[in-house]
Amino acid sequence: MSDLPAARISVNGIWWRINRSGGDPFHWTADPADGRWQTGAVVRGFYLADSEATAWAEWYRHTSEQGAPPASRMPRDTWQITVAVTDIADLSEPGVLAKHGIGELHPTRRQ
Repeated sequence: MSDLPAARISVNGIWWRINRSGGDPFHWTADPADGRWQTGAVVRGFYLADSEATAWAEWYRHTSEQGAPPASRMPRDTWQITVAVTDIADLSEPGVLAKHGIGELHPTRRQ
């Protein structure tokens, strides 16, 4: 396990988001929703993809897991969002999650 705190990184560039046609790409639900990578009551997630293809792949995965035909969730808007964020904790190094009291993550399709 690392004795060092999490390294800090910056994220800059164009990222992608897909949402309902005419919807607000920055809309927050009244109750925080759980995602594949976080529990909404602990931390709210705002998911972006690093490419348009990845955004569509994630949308299709989520749609499929709901058992919905893709056509039933159309039309959709794609948004390009400029991101310039600094001082993000990089939790990718071995042992860093454990040092911060976070167990090893094993996400499943049901989460």
